[in-house]
Amino acid sequence: MGHGITHSLLKFPILLVVGIILLVEVVLYALLRIIVSFYENIVSHYFTCSKNRQLHYELTHANTFEEFENAARELDAIEGRNKWKERPSYGHADYDYTLINEWIDTLKHQRNAQDYKSLMRTLQSIFASDNPAGINNDSLYNQTHFGTKQLINDFIAVVLECLVVIRDTEEIDLTERLSFFKRARQSYGRTALLLSGGAALGYFHVGVIKALHHAKLLPQVMAGASAGALMSSFVGVRTDEELERDLLTPDSYKYFTACEEPKYVLFWRYIRTSFTTKPSKAQLAAKRREEEQSEDEETDCWKKTKDILYNITRIRKVQGHMFDVERWEKAMKAVTMGNTTFAEAYAKTGRIINVSLTPAHSNSPPVILNYRTSPDVIIWSAVLASAAFPGVIQPVSIRWRDPNTGEIKPLLIHGSRWADGSLKADIPTKQIAKSWNAHHLIVSQTNPHALPFFYNTGTTGRSNIHKHGSGLRGGFIMNALEKLLKSDMKKWIALLGELNLLPQFLGADWRVIFTQPLTGDITIVPRANPLHFMRVITDPNRERMEDYIIRGERAVWPSLVRISNHVRFEKMLSQSYDMLRHIQLQRVEKNMGVSINNLQVNAGNDATLLFDSDNYTADTSSDASSERSDASPIRTLSQASNTKTANGSNGVPKSRRTRRPPRKNSGQHVSISTQTDSHKG
Repeated sequence: MGHGITHSLLKFPILLVVGIILLVEVVLYALLRIIVSFYENIVSHYFTCSKNRQLHYELTHANTFEEFENAARELDAIEGRNKWKERPSYGHADYDYTLINEWIDTLKHQRNAQDYKSLMRTLQSIFASDNPAGINNDSLYNQTHFGTKQLINDFIAVVLECLVVIRDTEEIDLTERLSFFKRARQSYGRTALLLSGGAALGYFHVGVIKALHHAKLLPQVMAGASAGALMSSFVGVRTDEELERDLLTPDSYKYFTACEEPKYVLFWRYIRTSFTTKPSKAQLAAKRREEEQSEDEETDCWKKTKDILYNITRIRKVQGHMFDVERWEKAMKAVTMGNTTFAEAYAKTGRIINVSLTPAHSNSPPVILNYRTSPDVIIWSAVLASAAFPGVIQPVSIRWRDPNTGEIKPLLIHGSRWADGSLKADIPTKQIAKSWNAHHLIVSQTNPHALPFFYNTGTTGRSNIHKHGSGLRGGFIMNALEKLLKSDMKKWIALLGELNLLPQFLGADWRVIFTQPLTGDITIVPRANPLHFMRVITDPNRERMEDYIIRGERAVWPSLVRISNHVRFEKMLSQSYDMLRHIQLQRVEKNMGVSINNLQVNAGNDATLLFDSDNYTADTSSDASSERSDASPIRTLSQASNTKTANGSNGVPKSRRTRRPPRKNSGQHVSISTQTDSHKG
C-alpha cells in the first residue's frame, strides 16, 4: 500500500535527523562507559587494600569453579558481607523473610506431628509460585560475591526434607501422592536454557554449557537461534559421554569449519551474488501493486523523482551472500551427527531441542521447531536455516524424512525458504514458556549488537566493589544517564519502525532485531574484548576455543548458586514424581501380568498419571515409522495440542510411544554449597 507524497518526501530527512541523534547518543554512551570504568579503577586501586585487589583479580581470572568459590568466599569475609547473609531482616524489602520463617516453623511442626495431609497443603501453597516469597529475586544474589541469605538456604533444605517425607510415606495413598507431585511440578514449572545468536561469539555458549553440565544444572529444555541453534543441537543429539568427548573440550574447534574460506573469496562471492540475483516474482508483483495504488495520487514529475531515488538507493535491497551453502551443510551434518531428526534426538538423549526460524517472507511470524511440532524434520537443515542471516547465507529450505518411505524431502510450508531465527525470535521466551511450561528462563546472550549494552552490573554474584551491591555503576548519576541513553536509543529505533521509515536493509526488519527481548530471568553475558568482535565470522582454532570456553564458564559461575536454588526444587519434584509413577507402573504390570511397554492405556484421567510426555516418546525405528498414519513433517502448537488430547500424550501416537531409558550422568560434578563459611561442609 502506498504511503503518499508526504511520507515519501519526509522519509529521508527524518531518517537523517534521527540517524544523527542516534550517532551522538552512541558516542555519549561510549564516553560514559569509559568514565565509569576509569572511576571504578581509581576506586579499586586507591580505596581498597592490596589483599582485596588480589582476590578480585583471582575472582575474575579463575580457571576452575573451586578457585572462583574460594576467592568469592574470602572476599565476602574480608568485606564483611557474611553479616548480610546471616541477618534475615537486612534488606527485607527484597523478599518476605517473615513468611519464610512462618513456612519453616509450619513445615517442621507438621512433619514432626506426621500430619501429612496438612504438610501437602502447605507445600502446595509454596509451589503455587515459581518464586515463593521472592527467594529467587536478583537483588538477593548481587549483595555478595557468593551465595545469599542463610535463611533462604535453611528454607530450601526444610522444603526438600518435607518432599522426601511425602514421597516415602505409606500413610498416604500412592495415587494421591502422585497427584500432589504432578500438580506441584506443573505449578512450579521447569527451567529452560535459551542461547542467542551471535556468529562466532556464539562459541561462548560452549563454556556456558560446560559450566552448567559439570554442575549438574544443564536444563532438559534448550532453545536457540542461529549460533544458539547450532550449540543447542550439538548438545541435543549427544549423550553425556559424547558431549564430554566432542564439545566440552578445546578440541571441539575441529567441528566448526564453515568459515574457513579466505576473506577475499567471501567478499567476491557477495559482490557476485548481489548483482546476479534477480528479484523474485512476489517482489516484482508487490512493486507493481504499489505503483498501481499510488498512480492516481502522484504527479508525473514526482514519479520520475521517485524512480531516480529508488535507483540510487537500490543497493540497500541487494541480497547477496558470502558463504557457500554446501560447505555449511557439510559442517552442520557433522555437528548434528548426520540426518538425525528431532524425534530421534529426543529418544536418544531425552533433551528437548528448540530451533527458532523466520520464514523468508517478511510478514510471516517466527516458527519454533522441536520434537513435538516437527518430529521428522532433519535437525541439520533446521540449524542451517536458522543461521541464514541476510548477507551471510541465502534463505534455504528445510528437510524432513518421510516416516513411511525413509525418503528425505524438502518441507514446503510457510513458504519454501527460511531465514535466521534471530531476525524475529532470537530469545523466544514466550514460545518456550508456553510450549514447555518453562517458568524459569536462563539466557546466554552473545549477540554483537547487544553485548556492549549489558554494562550496568551489580548482578548475580557480582557485587560492586564500591557500592556494596547497590547495582549502580559509577554512582546514581552515571547509572541514570546510562539507562537514559539506552532507553532513548530504543525509543528512536521503535519510532522509525512504527512509522515505517526504517530501511529494510538486506531484507531484514532491523527494528525488530534491535528492540526484541534479549534477557531472561537470569541473563549470562560473557565478557568479550574487541578481538572477539573482529573475528565474528572466523572459525576458532584450539587456542581461541579454549578462550571462548573459559570466558563462558566464568560468566556462569556467579549465577550457579541462584540457578541451583531454583533447580533443586524442580529436580526433587520431577524425581519424586518419576519414582512414584515407576512404582505405580510396576504395580499395574504385576496386577495385569503384562509388560508396561505393551500396555495400552485409554486417554483419560488415569492415563495422565500413567504416561508423561517427558518420559514417553516416539519410537523412531523403521518398524514403528512404517505404522505411523500421520506423515505430516511439521505440526503447529495447536495441532500438537489437539493430537495430545486425542492420543493422551503430546501428539505422539500411542502405537509409537515407548519408555525412554534413564539418562546417564557422566560429567564431572561440581558441588555447589550455598552455606556461609561457618556452615560449609
